[in-house]
Amino acid sequence: MMMLAFSFSRNRRQTPAHHAPASHDLPPFFGHAEDGREESAQVQCLTKCDCTFPAPIYIYRIGIVVSIVWPRNFLPGPYLRSMRSFSVRGSQWPGGVIALSGLIEEPRLMTGKTSKVNNAFERVAVINLSRRLERWRLFLQRLPSDWPFPPPLRFPAVDGQRQEMPAFWQVGAGAWGCYLSHLAILEDCLANDISSVLIMEDDAIFVRDFSAAVGEFFAHLPTDWEYVYLGGQHIEHHLGLPVKVNPWVYRPWNVNRLHAYGIRGHSMLERVHQHLMHPETWPRDHHIDHRLGELHKSLESGLYVPYRWLVAQAEGHSNISDKHQPERMFWGAQALAEPCVRAKIVAVLGAYDEATSQMTALLHYLGISMGTEFETSESSTFEFEEQGLTELCSRIFEEPWMAQQLHPPLRTQLLGIWAAARFDHQMHPAGLVGAKHPLLCLLGPDIAQAWHNPYVVAVASESPPTIGRHAHRARRWPVDALATATHQLILSRDMFLAGYDGPQLVVDSRQLQRDPFAVVGQLASLLSIDFDTAKVQQAVSQLFP
Repeated sequence: MMMLAFSFSRNRRQTPAHHAPASHDLPPFFGHAEDGREESAQVQCLTKCDCTFPAPIYIYRIGIVVSIVWPRNFLPGPYLRSMRSFSVRGSQWPGGVIALSGLIEEPRLMTGKTSKVNNAFERVAVINLSRRLERWRLFLQRLPSDWPFPPPLRFPAVDGQRQEMPAFWQVGAGAWGCYLSHLAILEDCLANDISSVLIMEDDAIFVRDFSAAVGEFFAHLPTDWEYVYLGGQHIEHHLGLPVKVNPWVYRPWNVNRLHAYGIRGHSMLERVHQHLMHPETWPRDHHIDHRLGELHKSLESGLYVPYRWLVAQAEGHSNISDKHQPERMFWGAQALAEPCVRAKIVAVLGAYDEATSQMTALLHYLGISMGTEFETSESSTFEFEEQGLTELCSRIFEEPWMAQQLHPPLRTQLLGIWAAARFDHQMHPAGLVGAKHPLLCLLGPDIAQAWHNPYVVAVASESPPTIGRHAHRARRWPVDALATATHQLILSRDMFLAGYDGPQLVVDSRQLQRDPFAVVGQLASLLSIDFDTAKVQQAVSQLFP
């Protein structure tokens, strides 16, 4: 069904001065024709009233979306109400104009359990730089054909490169323009009594089943919802993780990025707006999304996200970072709260001794990957401690005195997230990946739960074990601190192994030095795999020359 009939006639007529709002007062979606000429049109409403409207003062069409601006006194209220019934949206904007926008092809309306989504937002605003209109066109091309919300309105972004930044702002011109753009939308909603808005950025890209999925989400949202994110990035996992409300809805801890979020109610609009004021008081490295993340952590109710993200960020050049970015879809709430560990983990438990490092290297060279990015030091020797695992362990315990900073169940969930994130290309054909860090000795019960009874490999060294020069030099700890930590780690590991029912192998360090081939055979038996003979020979030659 066609909602509006258009007959275009291009001309160079001068719009009367009293009809033309200033450029900064124009509604976000509207402007001049791309060739710089104005367009006039006779627009007929295909309703029962069959009325013909005067020519608009501005008309803008990109893709399948058309928006029209009339002087306010030209468009009687009954006509506007009549057009609303045919899914054409009207909005009053500053500058004495009424703006109408609608899809040329009427979207399929959602019904039944998804009806809540149709009335979720009064306005959908999409931020787009005027010098990057191609991104707006691409956004419209990506818009689902059964888009369930009001037609998107283009909001001309504040160009940070053309603004004078205050001295306190240290994170770049793009971030300054981003902050001002989001703030301006909130202020416009508050000034014009818009009680709900979905704010998006022009790099938003939608999942294939967006309309159905967003309908399920809104159908199961608690009635107290005021603030939702349809896309984003959950951050600060070590401080908090999303909490399940129901199978479709989670309550987040801290959401980063602003490519798809919605606010409902004057109270929350005002609260968000006030929270964004006085950026001179923010931490120097904070962008607007970091600032909003601080608000998220203080909200006791009203803030929700879907169990999986429904809006990603498209590939392209970022106006904020000034870098080319790949398409990005971040981990969803369910994936973080209930991590799915696909690989079978081979955990090497040992302190800061050379024998444990040799065992770890042996497994890595045999194809049990410990990762691709490792912590290194001045020494040329690798410890094979994957960077992500190292960061996580250091958040759980503070070396060298092993002060506990994170407790179960959070640290158990974080270990599960780390394991779930191990990429398929790092996995041994038998579905195995490795993990090594000295602090894992203190986390035996946690890894047993998070990694579903992993294979555990340990090296029993002479007492006291030979401390690796590499470990000592890298950490620069006092000798007494390193000795105390080593004793605590080995004691905790041995206590765990004594009661561990999962698969384990304890190798004597002297056997590892005398007959590494025999140790390889023990590993093959433990893991029920056959190692490649050439890899075995190469690994042993490299580690035990």
